[in-house]
Amino acid sequence: MDSTCFSISLLLAICATSAANQRIEFVVHVPGDTPADAKVFVAGSVPSLGNWRPDGLPLTRQPNGTYTGEVEFEAGQSIEFKITRGTWTTVEQNADGNDRPNRMAAIDVTTQKIEVTVARWANGKPVPRPPNTIVGTLKLHSIDSRNLKQSRTIRVWLPPGYDATSNARYDVLYMHDGQNCFDRATSAFGNEWEIDESLTKLIAAREVPPLIVVGIDNGLANRISELTFTAEAKRGGGQAAAYTAFLLEEVKPFIERTYRTNTGPAHTFLGGSSLGGLISLEIARRHPSTFGGVIAMSPALLWADEALTGEIERDPAGLRDTRVWLDMGTREGGYLANSNARTADPAGAKAMRAPETVNAVDDPNARIVAAARRLAAALSKHHIAHRFTVDVDHPAHNEPAWAARFPAAIRYLVKEDQTLKTSK
Repeated sequence: MDSTCFSISLLLAICATSAANQRIEFVVHVPGDTPADAKVFVAGSVPSLGNWRPDGLPLTRQPNGTYTGEVEFEAGQSIEFKITRGTWTTVEQNADGNDRPNRMAAIDVTTQKIEVTVARWANGKPVPRPPNTIVGTLKLHSIDSRNLKQSRTIRVWLPPGYDATSNARYDVLYMHDGQNCFDRATSAFGNEWEIDESLTKLIAAREVPPLIVVGIDNGLANRISELTFTAEAKRGGGQAAAYTAFLLEEVKPFIERTYRTNTGPAHTFLGGSSLGGLISLEIARRHPSTFGGVIAMSPALLWADEALTGEIERDPAGLRDTRVWLDMGTREGGYLANSNARTADPAGAKAMRAPETVNAVDDPNARIVAAARRLAAALSKHHIAHRFTVDVDHPAHNEPAWAARFPAAIRYLVKEDQTLKTSK
């Protein structure tokens, strides 16, 4: 290679790197009563912000009283974060003293600074535990996992009438992020999937048969690693084999020993959202004789350059006998607008409509919806039974949106006469 070609190649490499990575400055304005020696941090949803550790990214006090710090993000990445003084008991609050929803930001090539103002700090007293919102019977178990090398909680919801009979057996739905499935008091972001509420109503109305739901708690700071088979250079990951072994070799056998379950793929389902939706598809693809249906809500399909979609496109055999529920909201790219609002349609009764037209190629919302469409196209091409929905009624990337979609998803999964159904 001559020197000119080498210089051009080097320049292209530098440009590609700079396009892929954004150096962002956080600028935080704090309340006037903040002590001069206070330590201030950004805690957030990505490793560079501590994976929700309260002292994730330390900031430096400036002469003008603001706190600043720099961190590198990948362009196109969406983040959630809060400002803390190092603990969750001294996290920022709204001006009225109520909990402040997570802040959100979508990183694009124009983002250089994220500037925020803290209204007030929590007073350092323990935050009152929210009331439990469990409907029905929820059993908690702790499993000492040889695969994860730690104890992990699983949450087992039993359908109405389970204890009234001694011989009835039930299908089982395994769900990732168990903390968020049934109880607002344990949910990471103050909202839950409302699986217990929804199934109680659906079973009573005979819209679905009684079934057991097993929520598997996530690994908190290890969640990204546990829910991804492929590592990314900047976000890590790639340790899903151990988590999958935990599910298949430890959780599932425990459930089948302890509870009256139907076994076999026709009676066994798997589901989750975001990375939980991604790994549900991955596990079902890699273990085709185990799960007969998958709920993949808002799956993180852009992970590792859409590696999963590429694998399904090349070899769909693992999903050949699996029913797939796939959905995506139209405002998930930046967790925009009403991302913390409770949906007005919690039962998911409204029809889910066609997506908004988005022409901006660099719009993160458009990118995420386009990725879901590519996966749906691959499923259709290979005649894999599925239903794909782009949701404009519950468009955000959060538990209220997934709670609203759950009734339709579980109806589809447990319905006996399945036919191939896709959205246009």
